[in-house]
Amino acid sequence: MWCPSAQAEDTQDAGQDAPQQNAAERKTGLTQGSLTAYTLPAITAYGVADQPPSVPVQTRFGTQFNVVTEEQIKRQNSLDFYDALRNVPGVMYQKKNIIGGQTSHSLYIRGRGASHPSPDLNIFFDDVPRSGVLYGQALADGIPVYALGGMEIYKAPQPSRFGSGYGMINFIPKYMTEDGYELRVGSEAGSYGTVAENVGMGAKKDNVDIYAAQSWISTLGHVDHSAGHQASYYGNLGIAFGDNWGMRLMANRVDAKTQVPNNPITNTRTTDRYDTETSLATLSLNNTYDNASGYLKGYYNNTLFHIRGENSGTAMSRQTNDLYGIRGRETFSLWQGSEFVAGFDLDMSRLQNYQEQYKTRTSTSWDFPDQTLFSPYFAASQLFGGTEGFHVTPSAGVAYTAAIFLKTILRRRLVWCWDMPIPI
Repeated sequence: MWCPSAQAEDTQDAGQDAPQQNAAERKTGLTQGSLTAYTLPAITAYGVADQPPSVPVQTRFGTQFNVVTEEQIKRQNSLDFYDALRNVPGVMYQKKNIIGGQTSHSLYIRGRGASHPSPDLNIFFDDVPRSGVLYGQALADGIPVYALGGMEIYKAPQPSRFGSGYGMINFIPKYMTEDGYELRVGSEAGSYGTVAENVGMGAKKDNVDIYAAQSWISTLGHVDHSAGHQASYYGNLGIAFGDNWGMRLMANRVDAKTQVPNNPITNTRTTDRYDTETSLATLSLNNTYDNASGYLKGYYNNTLFHIRGENSGTAMSRQTNDLYGIRGRETFSLWQGSEFVAGFDLDMSRLQNYQEQYKTRTSTSWDFPDQTLFSPYFAASQLFGGTEGFHVTPSAGVAYTAAIFLKTILRRRLVWCWDMPIPI
C-alpha cells in the first residue's frame, strides 16, 4: 500500500502523545520518491470454493465428460435443466421462455445438435433415453431439476458409453445415499409472475431407501404470450441384497405447458402453445464389487406432445412417443491396471403423429414403423506406469448397431367430420 509521505508526516505529528508503534507493524525505511511503504496485517479468509463444472473427468478410454453436481444445480437457482448447463463450456442452448422449451432442436454441444429431425445429441435420464424422438425435442419442459442428483455431459462420441451420436447428457436421479431422514420444503418468487414450490422427503435405514418429491413452477413470462407451467411427481425406491447387489425402482411424471411468444418483428406467431405429458419408469438390478460394477435395467417412457394452434392457429398436432427396452453394462478389472467395459442396449420405439385442421375438419395420421435397435459394445484399457507420474493408457473398443423395422407402412388417413345432419 503506497501513501504520500506528507500524509505520513502529518500522522506522526498528530500522534506524538500516543505510544510509539511497533516497527513490525509499520515500516518507514522503504521509500520510492515521495511515497512510503506500509505493511498491512495478514488477512485469512475461510470458505469452501465451489468447483465449477468446467473441470472434466478423464476416463480410461481417452475421453472426458463434465459433471454438474446436485449442489451446483441448487446454487444456480436453476428452474429447468437449461439453466443448470449455463456454466458448462462448449454447451449452448436457445430458449424463448423463462422455463420450458420448444419443439425441434434447442440444445447444442460444440456446435452440434441442429440436425433435424434426428438430433446429434442423446438425452438420457437414469441412463435410458428420454427425449422427443420424432422431432428431436430436448424435453426441457419435461425434466424437473428438483428430481436431479446431478448431470453428466459428454461432448464427444463415446460408443462404449452411449452408442451412436455426437454427444450425450445423462440426468442422474436423486436418491438417499446415507442413513437418516430428509425433508426439504422450498418456495421461490421473482419477476414476471414467476413462482416455484417443491417438497421432497426421504429416508434410508439399513438396506432400504426411499425418496419422493413434488414440484410446481409457473411464470407469466417476460414478454407477451410466454407463460410456462410445469408440475412434477417423482419417486425412487432402493433395496439392497447384502453388500454387493441391489434393486432400484424409479418413476417420474411431468405435465407442462409452454406458450410461444410472438415474433418481435412481425408480432405474430406460427404456434400457440406446446403441451407435454411424459412418464418414465426404470427398474434396475445393480451390482458393486471391489473390481466390478454394473447394472441390468429395464425402462418404459411414454411422452405425449400437443402442438396447439400450429400453422398460425389453423391446426393441432399430437405426437406420441413410446420408448422401452433393456440395457446392461458391466465394468470390471481382471488384473492390475486393466479395465474392461461390456454391455448392450436393446431399445424399441413406437411413434405416431396426428394432425387436425380446424377449418376443414380433416385429420391426418402418420403411423411410423416400430423400430428395434440392438447395440452391443466392448472396450478395454491397460494402465502402464503410476497415476501420480508418467503413465500410458492405451485403449480400444468396438460397438455394433443393428436396426429392425417391425412395420414398414406409412399410412395417411383423411377423416371428414360434420357438425350438422345432412338432409336427405
